[in-house]
Amino acid sequence: MPTFVHISDIHFGQEKRSGEVVVNNDVKERLIVDAQRELNKLGKYPADGMLVTGDVAYAGKFEQYKEAGAWLDKLALAIGCPKTAIHLVPGNHDIDRRKIGSGLELMLREIGNKGEPLLDQYLANSTDRKSMYARFTAYIPFAEAYNCPLDGEGGTPTACARRPLENTLSPSWPTLSIWRAAVSPQKRHGAST
Repeated sequence: MPTFVHISDIHFGQEKRSGEVVVNNDVKERLIVDAQRELNKLGKYPADGMLVTGDVAYAGKFEQYKEAGAWLDKLALAIGCPKTAIHLVPGNHDIDRRKIGSGLELMLREIGNKGEPLLDQYLANSTDRKSMYARFTAYIPFAEAYNCPLDGEGGTPTACARRPLENTLSPSWPTLSIWRAAVSPQKRHGAST
């Protein structure tokens, strides 16, 4: 059975306390050591892959992904996982909220109220889809560097939800997770930011 290291909500760029940047490199280094140690302890070294599910960055900024990429590469090396076996799924913090205009905000609220059929309709329209993907400006090149591109051609959550996982190491469900995590920030965090 394949062995994956799963990490989530690493929030690069969030290391702030009272307006002061506090970088927790000691914690990040400890995670790398712990992951390698656990795999060895379980007799599962090297790992077959790594799953990074949501919130790689804190605010969807290019510099946050640059730092996260360097750390993920270091973690991959420590667990014996090739960079090509790192699988990414963005979360609600992987969007640049400055890219959400009033029109997109209305679309997102309507999707939050009416659900996936309306989301599918918007994603099928190239103009609406482009507007929705603009929030991922910094995430897209980061994900593509790991061969995990977003489906910018109109794939829909409904279609992905019904597509079975193949007998492979590559997940086939990222589009569904992307939109479920990022569609309604008000409901997830109490207020829109």
